[in-house]
Amino acid sequence: MGYTTLLARCLNCGRWFCSNLYLVPSCNNEPICKQCVDHVNPIRIANGLGPIVYDSGAYEVQEV
Repeated sequence: MGYTTLLARCLNCGRWFCSNLYLVPSCNNEPICKQCVDHVNPIRIANGLGPIVYDSGAYEVQEV
């Protein structure tokens, strides 16, 4: 059994973070960190847009 994770910089804030390559929210294949998604969701909702919904495992390691 093994594990894999994506180490990437957030498209929005530039912070390094780990995530599941297949579940992390992204824009143009550039991943977005959980903090930025959680920050923008209330703004999206206030502007009549739906929130960005991510899987509970999006920011966890992936078992392979």
